[in-house]
Parts: sequence; structure tokens; C-alpha cells
Amino acid sequence: MKEIAMILKFIVIGLIYLVIFRIIKIMYLDLKGINRIKAHKKEFALEINDAPEDIGLSKGSLYIIHKVMSIGRNFDNDLVIKDPYVSGNHAKIFVKDDRLFIEDLGSTNGTYVNGRRIDKIEQVEEGDIIDIGRISLKVLE
Repeated sequence: MKEIAMILKFIVIGLIYLVIFRIIKIMYLDLKGINRIKAHKKEFALEINDAPEDIGLSKGSLYIIHKVMSIGRNFDNDLVIKDPYVSGNHAKIFVKDDRLFIEDLGSTNGTYVNGRRIDKIEQVEEGDIIDIGRISLKVLE
């Protein structure tokens, strides 16, 4: 009887160690996966670099770009700019493959990147200046 009790004791201890090992392995793989995702996902934002006081945007304000950000005078945009030089749906900024792009949506007064008017989708990087109407935005990463 003592031998059977001893064998059962070793089996129970072995099962406990097996369960603990599996829990630690799952936690390790989960943390490793989270770090891999974070390491590759860049975050972008726009900072108000310059804006007239009558528009209602404060210099230094930050706007995080999650996937797509629409910019324009209409209230359905993510960034609403109450400026007569900004079209209703002026531009779109979006993230693709950890890179940031901007597209002018056929605006009347154009969208400018570093002083140059864009006419197609353009990649923008940290430090680039985007001018829309009388607003100047700085790209942050």
C-alpha cells in the first residue's frame, strides 16, 4: 500500500509540474507575440505647427492618426478645419505598412508637403510640414 501511495504522490507532483510548465510556456508565448506586434507598429500624429486664431485650433495640439484621418471643413471629417481656404473634404492621411501617406482629395487650394503642392498620393515622414489652407501641420512619429 505504501508503494502505491508513493507512486501516486509522484504522479500528482509530476502533473502539477506539467501544468505549471504549460502555464509558463503560454505566458511566455503571449508576451513574445505582444512585443513583436508593438515593435513593428508605428504610431503617427499631426501637430498644429501654425494656425490663425480665428480658426479655433491651438498651436501644439496633437491629433493621433490610427489608420485613416480625413481633413476638411465638413463636420464629418476627423480633423475639422474651419477655414475658408480648406475644402469640405480636403485631404486624407492614412497608415499603410507602417508608413504614412497623404492624398489631396481634389481640393480647390491644394495640399502642400514641405512647400510643394501634391497631386497624387505621397509618403510623408517625421518632421515633414503639411500645409492645408492657412494651417501648418507637422508630422510626428
